[in-house]
Amino acid sequence: DTHVDPPLQRQCVKTMDILTSLHDQGIQTGVASRLEIYPWSKVPYFKKQTVDSSFSEMTFFDAEHRNIKDVIRLGVQCVLVPKRVTMRLVVEEILQFSQGAK
Repeated sequence: DTHVDPPLQRQCVKTMDILTSLHDQGIQTGVASRLEIYPWSKVPYFKKQTVDSSFSEMTFFDAEHRNIKDVIRLGVQCVLVPKRVTMRLVVEEILQFSQGAK
């Protein structure tokens, strides 16, 4: 995340649309910018969170393969994002996750 555009950009209207849609559907979200999250590994960030969901109920979107590789070991469903998160990508991943395709 230190050398690429973060997948979710706060100033992007589409990002707010995605987050609003997820909220309206009752889907819990956790969003962290590259400034708020551990720069070397995302694992400590995940372990630090206190949520009612287990790692196996989470989906993590990231643009860096090394982060995906680390977080997937926790049992989190991970999605490598080519450029940025889009509504289409989120919907596809939610459908696959709910159908147990991953």
